[in-house]
Amino acid sequence: MIQLHKSREVFRAFGFPVSVHPSWLAIVLLLTWSLATGWFPLRQGDLSVGSYYAMGAVGALALFGCIVLHELAHALVARHRGMHIGGITLFLFGGVAQLGEEPPTPATEFQVAIAGPVASALIALAAWGLAALGRAAAWPDPAVGVLDYVAVVNFVLVAFNAVPAFPLDGGRVLRSALWRLRGDLRWATRVASTVGGGFGALLVALGILSVFAGSVLGGVWFALIGLFVRGAALGGYRQLVLRQVLEGVPAARFADKSITPVSPRLSIQELVEGHVYRGRAHAYPVAENGRLLGMITTSDLRSVPRDRWHDMRVRDLMDAPSSENSITPDVDAMTAFRKMTSSGRPRLMVTDRDGLIGILTLKDLLEVAEIMLEMEGAK
Repeated sequence: MIQLHKSREVFRAFGFPVSVHPSWLAIVLLLTWSLATGWFPLRQGDLSVGSYYAMGAVGALALFGCIVLHELAHALVARHRGMHIGGITLFLFGGVAQLGEEPPTPATEFQVAIAGPVASALIALAAWGLAALGRAAAWPDPAVGVLDYVAVVNFVLVAFNAVPAFPLDGGRVLRSALWRLRGDLRWATRVASTVGGGFGALLVALGILSVFAGSVLGGVWFALIGLFVRGAALGGYRQLVLRQVLEGVPAARFADKSITPVSPRLSIQELVEGHVYRGRAHAYPVAENGRLLGMITTSDLRSVPRDRWHDMRVRDLMDAPSSENSITPDVDAMTAFRKMTSSGRPRLMVTDRDGLIGILTLKDLLEVAEIMLEMEGAK
């Protein structure tokens, strides 16, 4: 699963942070090579290898520029309708505008969903028109070739996103229609996600058939996209259930209050043998004389060689309470969930003036959603 919290912001557009995930570089390089050795040589005249690779690089970057504009259209409409947007992230499978909440109405869902394909269609028409103008004005072949590619790839984006399979834009349009029809967002999401999961499975099957037909690279790519679409479709429904379960509920309700704090003076050896091996917890609050000092996790122990476990103390590795690793008990559980997923921290301390109340983990919140899904037979 792609972990978007590992992305790095590269610039801002209309106030939205645009980030790049490390997987983006791999697909840019692969796409550059594919365009330089396949697409452009088949469609352009007798150009040099260097020209093809230059066209491939420009075409790959242009594609992701178009994806940014596509997602920016979603984000601008969502912000205009009062929704919170976390930013835009480019990654292996393209890009995503991170919506911080569900649309408040079916009409908003439709408007946000349709904005991206409209933007891509306009880009395609503009690129097609410029390519036609370039041919008439005898522009250099590489320039016209790249413009032709931009036009084609944006028409493909429109067609692909028109498929009524959640979480594609067409699937969100379908969800908006179902939501308006029945007035039930969860039911609409469940139906649209089921369609999306089926579409993802179809892409995987097509990929497998393509591999057997001799198109290995294309088949693998189809299968990967299918797996991503299927996972995103099912994950989208789970996320909605999670949001509906957690919104408005204090985070303290889901915190584990049973973990006994450990002393900051314990050696790492004592911590591991006396607590980790016995309690099997992944995090322990650190306190002394009733005062909370911080938290130590099993992840913190990885940096310590085993031959130093006797020398190192818990206080040497613990994280002191801060806004990054702790929340107050009245914080909304969904807010805590977003904080953990965006920061990459799988657990938070729940604290008040009197000290520690408990430790909230991402795993516990996800298990709540799984239980709800199992109860309604949607797993």
